[in-house]
Amino acid sequence: MHIFNRFFLSVAMLGKPLYQRLGVHIPHLEAILRIKLTMDDRRPTTVHQTQRNKKDKPISGATLGTMLISTILGCMFLFGFAIGNDMVTHLTVFFTMFIFMLASTLISDFTSVLIDVRDNYIIMPKPVSDITVVTARLLHIFIHVCKLVLPMSLPGLIYIGITQGILALVPMLPLLLLATLFTIFLINAIYIFILKVTTPQKFQGIISWIQIVFAILIYAAYQVLPRLIGNDGFEKFNVNSYTGIIAAPSYWFAAAWQVLMGLTATTNMYVGTAMALVLPPFLMWIVAKFLAPSFNRKLSMISGSGGDG
Repeated sequence: MHIFNRFFLSVAMLGKPLYQRLGVHIPHLEAILRIKLTMDDRRPTTVHQTQRNKKDKPISGATLGTMLISTILGCMFLFGFAIGNDMVTHLTVFFTMFIFMLASTLISDFTSVLIDVRDNYIIMPKPVSDITVVTARLLHIFIHVCKLVLPMSLPGLIYIGITQGILALVPMLPLLLLATLFTIFLINAIYIFILKVTTPQKFQGIISWIQIVFAILIYAAYQVLPRLIGNDGFEKFNVNSYTGIIAAPSYWFAAAWQVLMGLTATTNMYVGTAMALVLPPFLMWIVAKFLAPSFNRKLSMISGSGGDG
């Protein structure tokens, strides 16, 4: 198992006392997580699939590749700090790119990694308790998201720490967590909507098309926006001059940073802060309480149909 996976496994297992109180069988939990993380290292990414067409070699180190790509994406997010001349504008662009790229990454990972039901065929016949299986799945999701979010946000955190001071990172860390929760809700919403209007057999094809559209939008944004705005426009651009910006989730998190830092804030910023702090946990509660059961059943149908094909 890769060094990063060993690290994340160690972090996840720090909660052993809590897991034991919940009735989790710790040796089973650790064994399941270890196998899941080992399989993650062998899960083919797009790069690996291209290479396998040339040489049929076993896949290893997929986790390192994923984290490297996430770090590169995080470096691209620094582009946001070149737009405008205030931190709310900078962070609005930063969080826009963060949410967009995290969503585009997770949208392909949800069935293959985050909600992988194929292990049920192996685990369920064994004497493993339900709470152990559920805890292992939740911790696996937590680890996988961390492997994306941490390297993706690291360049921005370093930049903010250097330019704004170490204290500026104190509100950024929980805001990144809230932005991640909000993104996970968005992915759930997209999946549920697609599953409502199509069949499991067509689901994977639609997801592939969504990924293609995301890639086109990203490329177009990086090519077209700088030309449209121009150098002067970049420096003068200010999101606070747009009344409708309050509808943008990325603005909520940027405004929350401004407010939590104790800096001058407008009414819109206070409203955005309330949205950033309250909505993500509330939306995740809705997902867990009302949407998760039917969602998991339909994902099981997708995995089953994929396996049959």
